[in-house]
Order: sequence, then structure tokens, then C-alpha cells
Amino acid sequence: LTISPTSGSISGATVYARVPNTVTAASGEPTGDIVLTATGATQVDVAVVATLTAPAADCSVLFFSEYIEGSGLNKCLEIYNPTSSAVSLADYTIGMFDGGATNMNVSRSFTFPATTSQSIGALDVWVGCEAGAAADFLAVADSTFSFPSPLSYNGDDAITLMTPSGITVDIIGRIGEDPGTYWGSTVRTAEQTLVRLGSIKRGDSDGNDAFDPATEWESFPQNTYQTLGWH
Repeated sequence: LTISPTSGSISGATVYARVPNTVTAASGEPTGDIVLTATGATQVDVAVVATLTAPAADCSVLFFSEYIEGSGLNKCLEIYNPTSSAVSLADYTIGMFDGGATNMNVSRSFTFPATTSQSIGALDVWVGCEAGAAADFLAVADSTFSFPSPLSYNGDDAITLMTPSGITVDIIGRIGEDPGTYWGSTVRTAEQTLVRLGSIKRGDSDGNDAFDPATEWESFPQNTYQTLGWH
């Protein structure tokens, strides 16, 4: 990292340290130091401790089960509860990382209020749609959203699902990558309805890995709505 002011001082900077993929949650919390030096300035040593979270067990947490990127405002997300108990959506967040962004766009993300009465029953789904979607989509929706919202996505926007404690449990797309128009090829994140394969038992919690929707999703023609509302 190089910071080069011509004069004055730097009030703050964000430094990211990447943990090698050889480190696992079972191996403990890796530690180290970031050393900041500059000519004529005092050296600063910053201690770093990384907290690693093991992947969720199969069928233990919510995940996205359907993604619709249809014509106009026909856009919907479905979240599936694979557990044997109802799960409250209080403080869950649907996050938007638009157009290759590395930081979540807060204005286009949504956190369910702590007081929400919305929940997902055991082996049931929640459906959210753009408020301007066609009637066939809205008939299934549990919630509707108007721009700006995480439902205002295009095929090149990464969408995340985060628990109340801030743990990402599922991602559609790849954070920090702008794929152009969409991810995928025959199965893609634009102008299609994508349904999670029945063999998938948990979400993709790694936002940095390569994303190919064909590995976990089945494709249906644009504006297909008959698959919405069940999984």
C-alpha cells in the first residue's frame, strides 16, 4: 500500500489484509502486524487478528432459492428455509454490490426491522419482488420494494444474504467483479429465471470465488413465474 500526500497529514486509511486460503477455522485465528512507514514520519505497527467462521452445515441456514431478472421491473428473490423450525427475518440483510463494487451499496440494500413479524416457516420460502412487477409475480410476493432497493438489480450486480450477526450465508454473483452484462453463459444472471438445484443444501458464502450460475442453478425462460413461492 502506498499513500503519497504532497503535504499535510492523512486522517485515516482503510487497509485490507487477505488471509491465505490454506488457513481454516479449525486452525485458529491468524495474527500478524501491518507496518506503516514513511520518510520523516513515525512508524506505526498495527496488530491484526483475523476471525474465521466455519461454513454453515448443510440445511442449517437460509439461502436464496430463486432469482428472477425479467423484463422491465419483473425482478424477484426467493429465500428458502431448509431447517425444521421457523426463522425470523428480523435484522437479516439483503445486500447489493452493484456493478463490480467491493463495498455494499447501503442505499440499495435492505435490513429487515428488528420488530418485523415476517418469518419463514420450516421448509418454506419468502418472496420479495419489485413493486412494479407484473401481477403474476406480485400475487406470490410477501414483500415489495421500490427503487432504490436490492430488488433493483441487473445481471451484473452481486446480491448477498446476511444474518443478524453480519455473517454472509449466500451470494449471487461475485463481489468486486463486473462481468459486463451478466455472469454465466447458457445459464446466466440476466433475462432469465434461475431456480436453485434441489441438490443444493446451503448457500455460497464466499463472495470472492468465481461464480458460474450453471453449477448450482437451473435456468427457465425470462418472466417465468410459476416456480416462484415454493422450493
